[in-house]
Amino acid sequence: MPAPPRSVIELPELKVYIENFGKFSSDIAFAAEAEGKIVGAWCRIMADYGHWAKDIPSLAMAVLPAQRGKGIDSQLLHRLLQRLQALGCRGLSVSGQNPAERLYHRMGFKMVLERKDNFVMLHLFHHSGK
Repeated sequence: MPAPPRSVIELPELKVYIENFGKFSSDIAFAAEAEGKIVGAWCRIMADYGHWAKDIPSLAMAVLPAQRGKGIDSQLLHRLLQRLQALGCRGLSVSGQNPAERLYHRMGFKMVLERKDNFVMLHLFHHSGK
């Protein structure tokens, strides 16, 4: 499928992913550089397709097609999960209908909601109570 035009980021349902990013404490991002291009993973608490709870951020992740399958996505997601857990977050949610579903399963996400056209998966952290 060809990439959508850059103008899609102006759609209200997609603006929530980037508008004022970094302004809120739940805004966390990691990036990797591959062949001179940036790929990344980010999360924030937002009312998006994968929203699960007011205290659980939603994951947004973009890996360039040429860089997929090289472990960059796993490394970015692992770092993001470590950071969220260190901050005391309860978990991370993700929505979609794409090949990344296998990655989410490998990283410990569990299916919590299946819809006709997408799903929501949740990764909950186990805190020691200290």
